[in-house]
Amino acid sequence: MHNKEKGALFISDKILITFSYCFMVLFSISVLLPFWTVIMDSLSGSALKSGARLWPEEFTFNAYKSVLSQKTLLVNYSNTLYRTIFGTILCIATTFFAAYPLSKKNMPFNRLLTYLILFTMYFSGGLIPQYILYKNIGLMDSRLVLILPGMFNAYYILVMRNFISEIPAELEESAFLDGANDFVIAVKVYLPLLLPIFATITLWSAVALWNEWFTAMIYIQTQSKQVMQVLLRRMLIEAQLAALYDDGTTVVQQTEDAIKAVTIIITILPIVCTYPFAQKYFIQGLTTGAVKG
Repeated sequence: MHNKEKGALFISDKILITFSYCFMVLFSISVLLPFWTVIMDSLSGSALKSGARLWPEEFTFNAYKSVLSQKTLLVNYSNTLYRTIFGTILCIATTFFAAYPLSKKNMPFNRLLTYLILFTMYFSGGLIPQYILYKNIGLMDSRLVLILPGMFNAYYILVMRNFISEIPAELEESAFLDGANDFVIAVKVYLPLLLPIFATITLWSAVALWNEWFTAMIYIQTQSKQVMQVLLRRMLIEAQLAALYDDGTTVVQQTEDAIKAVTIIITILPIVCTYPFAQKYFIQGLTTGAVKG
């Protein structure tokens, strides 16, 4: 009887494992299939139909040639990299040096300053006052306008503040007893423990800066200072206008759909390649630093 129960348990385990593998395979296919479809769309030279496809009917690189042949593409791409890298570094620095003192309950006006930062999450001056401000301080048509507005983010500060608050205060007290000052404690005691929340905010900030195009479209007039997303948006609009005034042939529609797929690939590829390396820290930082009441 005991052996039968063992055999039945062994069979049930095998069934469970088989079901788990099948489920994960189907789930992986459902995740990867949209990416594969977009890649096939970008390589297709025929009219695209709705739904997933495993292989293009007419294999061609015309859409890639059309996008990569843009004269300012490399310059705009470098501007996007400049904005993402330096903007993220500055955002992390300002977030840490704002969140660290706010995490100390004995800091004067701690609660008031926290509420003031929280207030900016829900209320802002609007686009017109922002435009006037940027113009008055000389940010118009300057690469600084691509990174300075993203340096301060109230949500990031509150998330990091809550993460730092979870670190035991005994570490700071022991460092004070050893003669360390506040700056040394912040850099040598807290910084090594903040890798998860740094990875989380780095990913948030990098994705936001990489995808953001509205600021560059409004405040940048020189094409050599423009970001890649604005160039790709202009190409999509031109392809859509060409399709709108098409004479009935399918060539323009094919070009529009393929260019859409190419712009998607170019836009998401760096983020897709970066996310797996930060995923472990991203999840830990997000759960530990979640905003609390």
